[in-house]
Amino acid sequence: MWKLTENSSSEKPLEIDEISSQTVVYVRKEFKEIPVLDEEGQEIGSKWQYMENTIPKIDWETYKNLLDTQIDITDIQLALVELYERG
Repeated sequence: MWKLTENSSSEKPLEIDEISSQTVVYVRKEFKEIPVLDEEGQEIGSKWQYMENTIPKIDWETYKNLLDTQIDITDIQLALVELYERG
């Protein structure tokens, strides 16, 4: 399930993080850099806000294979449309 997450670091997190946890893979999307303000409203840095999902490592290979298959199907569909349009 996707959830809105913030990272207090000014460094943008990885889109796919397979390293920081022994049990899950973090998948992230829709990154927004958000300014961090001090008490007087002055910008003192930034942080990242993004949507995050976790996938158990045991399921990660299956998930990647499904994504690859979906990409292959999309490529085939686009090629068929191109051939059809050529006549």
